[in-house]
Amino acid sequence: MADPLRILAWPAGDPSDLNPYVRRMYGAFRAPAASVTAFRPLMRRIPAADIFHIHWPEGIFEGSGSNNPAIVAAKAARVLNAARGIRQSGGKLVVTAHNVTPHRDLTGWRHRIWHSY
Repeated sequence: MADPLRILAWPAGDPSDLNPYVRRMYGAFRAPAASVTAFRPLMRRIPAADIFHIHWPEGIFEGSGSNNPAIVAAKAARVLNAARGIRQSGGKLVVTAHNVTPHRDLTGWRHRIWHSY
């Protein structure tokens, strides 16, 4: 039997906290064929993955530190570093574009970080 497909997913996590689309998407991946690990921008260690799937890149502006430019910039850097590391180890990056622009109006430092991200 082949090794399971390792998917690093953002967002993913507690099904009760997720958008129905995300629940349905990852609910379709089952062991032993695949494993889904939730990515968090400030997680200590980025796990090995075959696919890094990003749904909402603007998630860097959500949650802890969302009003602190240094923390948001660190989240953006972690997302980019995770993507780079996974690609360098032979993995694939998949970004689902649900919207052309972020849900929130990005002005000032948020606009600058978004466009450098």
